[in-house]
Amino acid sequence: MTTLCKNCSKDISLKWLIEEKGTNCEQCSICGQTDTIALNCEDNDLTQLFKALIRYYYSEWDYNTHWGGDGLEYLFDRENPILNYSSIIDEDILNDAIMIMIDKVYEEYEEGVTLYAGYGDGGKQNMLLKSINSDFDYRLSRLNSKLNKKNYFLVEPEGIDLIQEYRSVLESFVEENTQLFRARIGFSKNKTPLWGFGEESHYKPYRNSDIGAPPPMKANTGRMNRVGVSFLYLASDINTAISEVRPYPGQIVSTGIFKNKTRISVADFNSISILNYYKNDKLLDDFLLLKSIEKLFSQPIPPDKQHKYHLTQFISDILRKLGFEGIIFKSSLSLGTNLTIFDPDIFEYIEGTGSVSKVEKLQYAFSSLKLMEENELYM
Repeated sequence: MTTLCKNCSKDISLKWLIEEKGTNCEQCSICGQTDTIALNCEDNDLTQLFKALIRYYYSEWDYNTHWGGDGLEYLFDRENPILNYSSIIDEDILNDAIMIMIDKVYEEYEEGVTLYAGYGDGGKQNMLLKSINSDFDYRLSRLNSKLNKKNYFLVEPEGIDLIQEYRSVLESFVEENTQLFRARIGFSKNKTPLWGFGEESHYKPYRNSDIGAPPPMKANTGRMNRVGVSFLYLASDINTAISEVRPYPGQIVSTGIFKNKTRISVADFNSISILNYYKNDKLLDDFLLLKSIEKLFSQPIPPDKQHKYHLTQFISDILRKLGFEGIIFKSSLSLGTNLTIFDPDIFEYIEGTGSVSKVEKLQYAFSSLKLMEENELYM
């Protein structure tokens, strides 16, 4: 029996499945790890999850030999995001395990995960499969195109039809008296104590309504709200709260803590896991839709591109109409999470929690983009 152990696994969801369904193994025949947990490579959950992870991380042209790829098995003869790779593994046994898990590359839509797009009616090549990690759901793209041409309320029924079936899987709850952070650039006042001789300032932070959500008449466009609509934007920790207001080095930021008066229902895009969507292609399409919305909510938008908020504002309105009181999503600027509340009065400022911070420096992360080639064809 060929098995895969949790030590062979790099992706956290693969580790979790092996720990959940596997059995004790004295020594893994692939990596040599002793006293570990392993799972039979013929287990259907393992094979479908393994294929789903390939679909998540790789596009078909990365492995389809007809389109420039080297073959599925060659994805794992180097560093990769799914399996641990090292010089001590037995490559022959690893290849046997991989070939067992990818034995069925074509599956019925609601029965398993397919790895090749194949051909449609009349023998016409279907669109190659793009990695879920880099793809964007076509249904959201279609809604976005309509929003560029029509008033949002005319498109709303189609948006509700698309999203309402996921209400139960998105629903999470924020328990009463949960403490969350909010930041605002600036401070209420500053003065120098008499003994400081003008060298050291003491600050009073914004607090209460001054650091809360602005009144509707002063509310500018935001990621989730339109002009004239006041939402409360909160964060799980102080670092995320400060990062989300995008201060410059040298600027001073006030922060405070808020708590909710009642238990509230929120749409939680921070907990979407492939472990709930890996068993067939239909579920992977659901996963792509929800991950695309999560990506929209989290991606940074430059100040001069705020018109691009129209799709996130549209989805926010739909979620509110579906009965949610807020939205949880990951921050792209910090390790924490954000919570947007539709009714700011649900939360209240906690007296005595105000503080003032000076931003010392920002840290940027860069990624290289592919350059256009002179002899390449482009769409």
